[in-house]
Amino acid sequence: MAKKKFFLELLPFLSLFALFVFLHVYQLNSQGFVGDEASPTLLFARFWDALRLRDLRYLAYPFLFYHDPFRAVFSGTLLQLFGASLIILRLPNVIFECFSFWLLYFTLRRQAVPNLLQLTLLGIFAVSSTLMVGRLAGGDGQAKFLFLLTGILLLQKPSKVTVVCILMSMFTMLDAFVFLPFFLVKCRRDRKIILSVGVILTIYFMLWTVLPYLAYVRHFQDYYLNRGFFYYFSRASEGASSDPLKSLRALSHYTSAPFTLTALLSCIFSFFIKPLRKLSFITGTCWLAVLLLSRSSFHVVMYSNLFFLQISYVITYVWQKHWSLRSGIIALVVLLVGANLWHFGTHFLSPINPADEFPDGHIDVMSHGRPTDEAVKRIEEIHGLLEGKD
Repeated sequence: MAKKKFFLELLPFLSLFALFVFLHVYQLNSQGFVGDEASPTLLFARFWDALRLRDLRYLAYPFLFYHDPFRAVFSGTLLQLFGASLIILRLPNVIFECFSFWLLYFTLRRQAVPNLLQLTLLGIFAVSSTLMVGRLAGGDGQAKFLFLLTGILLLQKPSKVTVVCILMSMFTMLDAFVFLPFFLVKCRRDRKIILSVGVILTIYFMLWTVLPYLAYVRHFQDYYLNRGFFYYFSRASEGASSDPLKSLRALSHYTSAPFTLTALLSCIFSFFIKPLRKLSFITGTCWLAVLLLSRSSFHVVMYSNLFFLQISYVITYVWQKHWSLRSGIIALVVLLVGANLWHFGTHFLSPINPADEFPDGHIDVMSHGRPTDEAVKRIEEIHGLLEGKD
């Protein structure tokens, strides 16, 4: 009887999940590669050439460019094994997006969120254009999932799982540095954890810095200052962002204006609510990074799952504590679902084009480059990949 009740409760979420999956695979093989999904995928495929060609120098290949070395572990491996099938290379990101959906589901379920409210909250997530980065092969879906999992684990007692997760997040995308301050404060009494993380990251960043320079010295590369970790040194020299609102426009482009405003207000509101304060410290660091650092607007979507979670926590808190505001909560949730769905349908369903631009001329945060990028050309030349391409 209990199993039947659980299945009946789960059925609407399975229906929503089916829609979520459909939107991820819709016209998936009709999108051409863009630079920042092609480059890390190819670079990690070259990593496996060390075995095929019996040349250990290829093990360093992911570190030789500015992309995070382990951003495309799965798609790069699949490229090496199966060649350049658009669907197969993008499948790992779709799977990680599915993991994010169910991680949000079980996290909200643990918070005793009413089923109908939880369904509508997940509806906001399921029909948002943020899923578009999960349709690419570059590892963004992997980053979004790991960032969400890291945020959830940091709310709990520190453990080895937390350490592994934050390291995996750092290896996937450097944007995970925003979790380090909260992590170090929380683990300040455990010197073994801090020391182990420090040693691992020191070795990691040394490899990311030294290998591109050695490759340059040995004439494997023509330059090194915009390669490896040197690239991030050059970005740091650019200083603070000259356009802090760009991140808000980017997030709005991938969700909606009402969602972006709600996410920002939820972070501020959470600071004043003791049960939500820890999460607000985490997401507050994310907001500081994307608003103040140069070029961080291009990565604001990586934190979007955490923003979804925080909005859900705030709405659930108000729902449980203030009965008189429930009608307003219902109106807000319906507005967010409708706004995100309308925005998604307007911009992406017909046709889906990863090289779209912002109305003000900024390159779309999903494209990160043009289909004529060097990495795309190399993939096409080496593997003869995209059908219909010369």
